[in-house]
Amino acid sequence: MSAEEEAESQPEAGFKRLPTIEAAYESGLIPSPFREPSEAVEEAHAENEAAIPSIAPAGEGGAPDSTPPSESILDLVEVVPETLPVVVQPRREPPPALEPPLSRFWNITAASVTGPAHVERNERGQDSSAAFETPDGHIVAIVSDGAGSAFQSGFASGFLSNGVVALARAVTAMQEENNVWRMRTRFAAAIAVLREALLQEVRAGEHRDDYLATLVGVIAHAHIGVVIFHLGDGVATIRDAEGEPLFTSQPENGEYLNETFFLVDEDWRRHLRMRFIRWRQGARQPGDIFLMSDGAADLSYNRVDGKLVPERAFFDPVAHALSGASREAGERMLAGTLRSEDAARRSSDDKTLVWLRPVLQNG
Repeated sequence: MSAEEEAESQPEAGFKRLPTIEAAYESGLIPSPFREPSEAVEEAHAENEAAIPSIAPAGEGGAPDSTPPSESILDLVEVVPETLPVVVQPRREPPPALEPPLSRFWNITAASVTGPAHVERNERGQDSSAAFETPDGHIVAIVSDGAGSAFQSGFASGFLSNGVVALARAVTAMQEENNVWRMRTRFAAAIAVLREALLQEVRAGEHRDDYLATLVGVIAHAHIGVVIFHLGDGVATIRDAEGEPLFTSQPENGEYLNETFFLVDEDWRRHLRMRFIRWRQGARQPGDIFLMSDGAADLSYNRVDGKLVPERAFFDPVAHALSGASREAGERMLAGTLRSEDAARRSSDDKTLVWLRPVLQNG
């Protein structure tokens, strides 16, 4: 069965009230460094909720991934007026990484290492990751990669990773029935809210282009399916229980391979992709999920006809080793792999990998 047959879309769920940043903040679900939005942003939320579109599922209405939705007033909010004097701001430390979740339904192992290029300049890595498991077995996980050319990209990357998890908590808390498909509709709107929160972090003398970061992640349930959300040049691969790839969400580059797209871009909606893959009874059963920044992808994929193809010589031993290890031991092994001499030869970039597997597949 082809990957395209595995990926089946469902009818669009009814759009519900947005999980606004202020509601999540007041409930304690949004951690530092999130701030309460300005009065202008609150008014924009109140008056223009309907203007924030949900993302149509792949396979419905033509090619939604390449069609820009209608404009929202949130995209018109400028944080730094051009008339402000230039102020040189120091590089910001990324927010503290969230504690790994206590997982009952999913095995979660993640590692992030600083690339040789940053080590040589005595710089902090600009990748980040986070994960969150709901009480009923949904998993939300993300990898964010800050652009090396952007001064505050490390901060932006950590902000997005923490923010995705925090907003996922808000979305699931407000969901009458936690369902990976229905959750996806609200989550698309939540990403718009998260983008606005990041823009509020832009300080005097800075520009939104100082806060460039990509994101690739999943909302998944072992008995329902997986929603992949993706913007930029990260990579996600879903495999079945036998290790065969079911679907790979490809990186999106610009005219050149080293160009990509970021959440703070003006046309970010054109490049945000969301894909639902439903598990079918009697079909291949879910195995593991790999999320990677582009630096880690350089170690684990072959490029064939312009597309990345998972290299089983990398995926199989990594999955085998992690499935038999504790989280702490798995993180050490994974970090060692990403920090190896071979990894450094293949890419000087930061490298982040998140591995997920349903507990039911262990053993």
